[in-house]
Amino acid sequence: MTGLDQMEIIWIVIMVIGVLVEVIVSGSLISIWFSFGALFAIVAHNIYANTVLEIVVFLVVSLLMLLAFKPFVVRYLQKDSQPTNLDRYYGHPFRLQRAITAEDPGEIIIEGVTWRVISADNTECRINTLVKIVGIDGNKYVVEKCEE
Repeated sequence: MTGLDQMEIIWIVIMVIGVLVEVIVSGSLISIWFSFGALFAIVAHNIYANTVLEIVVFLVVSLLMLLAFKPFVVRYLQKDSQPTNLDRYYGHPFRLQRAITAEDPGEIIIEGVTWRVISADNTECRINTLVKIVGIDGNKYVVEKCEE
């Protein structure tokens, strides 16, 4: 049994780096496909031992895996994701239950839960003013006055 040669070591390093980058940058689903390309390049090396062919196999397999499987995997992984409160209520109108002042945030009620709100343009808004959610800042919704 012979040891690994230089090209096999290079492909193994590329494969390991691809996996490590994918683990560190969790969810990117880009570098993992290069690991598959490196695996196929090792197979090509063991069959043909032609560096140019190995590089072509690496690039083609990596690109095909990326194009073919990334959309499917992303769809599968995000299938059960739930929208956040901001996603559900973004742009929806609500009446202020408590006025927004320079010193204090106002309040709105969403599905029976009181949420603190601040003005997007730092203007004061009176109680019962119709506002819509345009963003979030920490644990407060950011709102703008609606055209009534």
